[in-house]
Amino acid sequence: MTRNRLLAVLLLAAVGVAGCTASDSSGSAAYAPSAPTQAEDSRSDGGSGAGTDEEAKAEAPQIDQPGVERKLIRTASVSVTVPVLSDAVARARQLVAGVGGYTGDQEHSGNHATMTLHVPSDHLDRVVTQVSELGTVTRSAQTATDVTEQLVDVESRIETQRASVDRVRALLAKATTIDDIVRIESELTQREADLESLLKRRETLSGQVAVSTLTLSLRESSTAAVHDDGDEEGIGEAFRDGWTAFTDVIAAIGRGLARSLPFLVVIAAVLAGVWVRWVRPRRRRGTVVADAAE
Repeated sequence: MTRNRLLAVLLLAAVGVAGCTASDSSGSAAYAPSAPTQAEDSRSDGGSGAGTDEEAKAEAPQIDQPGVERKLIRTASVSVTVPVLSDAVARARQLVAGVGGYTGDQEHSGNHATMTLHVPSDHLDRVVTQVSELGTVTRSAQTATDVTEQLVDVESRIETQRASVDRVRALLAKATTIDDIVRIESELTQREADLESLLKRRETLSGQVAVSTLTLSLRESSTAAVHDDGDEEGIGEAFRDGWTAFTDVIAAIGRGLARSLPFLVVIAAVLAGVWVRWVRPRRRRGTVVADAAE
């Protein structure tokens, strides 16, 4: 009985050890990465990296702007009320010359002046700020026209046209008959004219981009200075105004007399003729009759 129990215990112990060993091996196998799994992970990582690169390339144009400098034609207009018109005009000229610009058309009428100022585009904002400080700004506006695509298109057409001109010149060099030479020269002249037109177009657009136009309207303030009753300057100005008004009236009367003098001479001559021809003889006859009656 005792031996049987001992055999049973040993058997159970052997079964338990075998079970633990199997369990450990199965657990190790469960947690150990298999080669296919690592390969799949490796392929997954590699695929993920490639996808990230492609996404970065796809999103790059959206994050970073293309390497094309925007070409803008900028214009501005400012209206300013200034204390002294002549001083403001001179100061505006100095400001434009100081940044390498120049003054274009200018119109001066009474207490108002309009100036067209051409300034480098990089200095437009600076000049607008400076002319705004000449007085009180009543109106200010700016516009910007993007001509980048136009310039790119013109550049592309210029390159194409140059290649076309070169091809026609090559054909002209190989021409052997008069008819071919005349026909090819005519075609070459037309293509060179088209190329020149494109070059002028590019020059015009580039000039408008490089130099901005500022229209400056200056108006002198019409508010009169208020002086005290005892202010000598106010009395002097009042006297000068009164004397000016007096001389203006005398001058107006003189001009009126000068204008009417020819008419007065003619009227006086007519009246003198009537007096001599009609009035004077009648008065004499009346006097003779009165003397005879007495």
